[in-house]
Amino acid sequence: EGNIGGLVAACDVHEWESLAQYIGAWRGAVELEAACSAVEDGDSRLLFNVGITWRSTRRGHFDIPVQLALAHRMKLRSIITCDDGFAEWSSGWLCISKPADLMGNGEWSGHAAIIGATLVEDDHEQRIEPEVGEEEDWLVRREADASSSNMIRISFKLSIGSSCRAPPAGFKRGYVIEFYAKSLPYSCMAWALTELGMCSPVVRDTVLRGQHWTCTSLQGCSLRSVAVAQRGDEWHAEVEGNKDLTGWSLNASQSICVRNALADPFSLIHGPPGTGKTNTAAKLATLFALRNVNNGSAGVVLYCAPSNDAADVACLRVGEVASQHFKAVADIYSREDCGNEICSICLAGRCNAITTCKHFFHKACLEKALSMSSQRCPVCRRALHQPGGGVNL
Repeated sequence: EGNIGGLVAACDVHEWESLAQYIGAWRGAVELEAACSAVEDGDSRLLFNVGITWRSTRRGHFDIPVQLALAHRMKLRSIITCDDGFAEWSSGWLCISKPADLMGNGEWSGHAAIIGATLVEDDHEQRIEPEVGEEEDWLVRREADASSSNMIRISFKLSIGSSCRAPPAGFKRGYVIEFYAKSLPYSCMAWALTELGMCSPVVRDTVLRGQHWTCTSLQGCSLRSVAVAQRGDEWHAEVEGNKDLTGWSLNASQSICVRNALADPFSLIHGPPGTGKTNTAAKLATLFALRNVNNGSAGVVLYCAPSNDAADVACLRVGEVASQHFKAVADIYSREDCGNEICSICLAGRCNAITTCKHFFHKACLEKALSMSSQRCPVCRRALHQPGGGVNL
């Protein structure tokens, strides 16, 4: 928090020097996104007349009954730690205020990050460290095993710049606290940062460097030469072979990700929500399909997703990207060459259909031929019908 101005933007780094640098940069990005999402969702809990024990370092804590936390379904836990320090700055957030007294004195407000949560019983404290997503179940089990007098102690740290001066050390009552929990996806991201240190060298090198250390780097190398050398196909290399992949509407970091993935057998593309991962993956899947077509294979790729909804979104996005690509290529090719091409069926000119195998036809001639044959190109016999319907044009 104190050095946030000196942090490097995670999206601007393509190779990390250390695991600590990687965690430090992504921790800030994830934390900011998580806090904004929590406020936008508006799923908060209000606590009234809370007594806070203040300390001299902008820190403090307060106690609430376990039953109250369960009744409000408050998801409480300590922050997640890792070998390189903390994987997150907070496990939730607090908006703290104190109304003025009858004389108009004593009004106070501040914002704080939750840095710890413990179960207090007979002056003994136990850290609340459930599995991510199981905070409520953890409290239910502890309540069943212990006395009804159990309390939860929530420790926090005031944020600089958005809070009044911290009160003097000591116990004070009368605060109103609004509690915001960190949602499950962002808690999972923090947990993933802790597990990175336990991953295999292949995964760790891929995360930190964008590729495994045995892979040849493409830094400064033109993708056009790689694409043409690997596939020997000028038609698709004309579009996907540009070094900046302009025709695919990718930003600089997405272009680097796509170049590495096309050249290396194993790549990892990751980033926070809204950075275009699904869009980049759809364009990459289309490029892999084109590679298969150029090699004489079916234009098919295996795309795995963690849920049915995610698979549906991926399928739609890949279909949109592929449709846009073939339309753009066909338009360019038809403007340059279609006027001189002859339909391979009726031997007349002015073709208006091009297959992925680069043979020209009149659309009516091709449709008639496909309806009478085995759904293959009349010239090279390559399969044209897709499994889900439609023709590869």
